[in-house]
Amino acid sequence: KFSLNKPAGIQSERYARTRGIYLSARPEGIPGDGLTVQPPAGKPWYAWPALMRERAEHSIRSLIAGDAGALIGGICFGDKHALSDQAEEDFRASGVSHLLAVSGLHLAVIAQALLAFLRFIRVPRRLSSTITAACVLFFMALTGFSVSVMRAGIMTIVLMAGQIFRREADSLNSLGAAVLLLVLPNPYAVLDVGLQLSFAATLGLLVIQPRL
Repeated sequence: KFSLNKPAGIQSERYARTRGIYLSARPEGIPGDGLTVQPPAGKPWYAWPALMRERAEHSIRSLIAGDAGALIGGICFGDKHALSDQAEEDFRASGVSHLLAVSGLHLAVIAQALLAFLRFIRVPRRLSSTITAACVLFFMALTGFSVSVMRAGIMTIVLMAGQIFRREADSLNSLGAAVLLLVLPNPYAVLDVGLQLSFAATLGLLVIQPRL
């Protein structure tokens, strides 16, 4: 028997829907030893990038102990669970806690560096763009498809697609495509403050910054 969890107010209900949670329930009166956990028959495709990220973070922390290793893992992958509470509080107090979140800047640096390297070793333009787009998609999966990475990743892939098909990509159209692809599977995603801030900042850079 399960009973539904009622969110406390419309705001928490909207927040749950932005995360793709439309129904929440809890079990009642579990007899005996409680719930039995049965392993799944198979794993989804995105489980493998998550496993690779976990192993990479473990390797970093095994080489560099303490908050230093956890900090490197947080900057690279956006996962700060291994960081101590004091370190997180210090980052918040100094106003640089955004460094612990993987953003579009990470993706832009990786994509541009990879594309420049492929061009340097004389890989054909269309092939180098295809390889870069595939690596961008893999990095998006590696970081758990966060909103900021998804926005930058989709825009980068649209840019690479323009080079592959020899068409000029437009920044505003690329941003619009990113919004569309994010909200198609979950229209409630537009209520997420992180998504609103991420796209508003990019839109400001594209529209307002040139006028300044």
